[in-house]
Amino acid sequence: MKIPLIRGNQLGAERYVAAFSIKGIKTVPQLNVEAIIDTGCPFTFLSIDTLRRSRLPYSKLPVFKVVKLTNIGIELRDLGEVEFYFLDKNNAVQKIAHKLYVGVPQVPGGQLNVRLPSFLGKDFMDANRLGIIFDKDGNPHLYRDDE
Repeated sequence: MKIPLIRGNQLGAERYVAAFSIKGIKTVPQLNVEAIIDTGCPFTFLSIDTLRRSRLPYSKLPVFKVVKLTNIGIELRDLGEVEFYFLDKNNAVQKIAHKLYVGVPQVPGGQLNVRLPSFLGKDFMDANRLGIIFDKDGNPHLYRDDE
């Protein structure tokens, strides 16, 4: 499986970004997402900005853990297991089920001066045996050897 990635400027640097859809979040039929691939981030979570588009209330979701992003505390609130849908290099849909959280900044009003991105973290990469590779033209892909 090879899923093309986008090169995007997020948090002040060029990063690899995946575009995908999520299904299985309570009353939200489908949510389109772009997320940074970050193997240094231990958990996969949606930004609060992404979740707000869905109008799903998150304030009463159980807090799983508090992590730090630079020096900002981020509450990870449990959205449960959902389905991630990616388009691979052949435009075939690849479905992956995984646990997902929403990241709520621990700042007054829950608002930051910058837009917090969503993250596909180490948990997602490891559980699904995914890595980043480059094709002969230097384009990045999420890759899993399915042989």
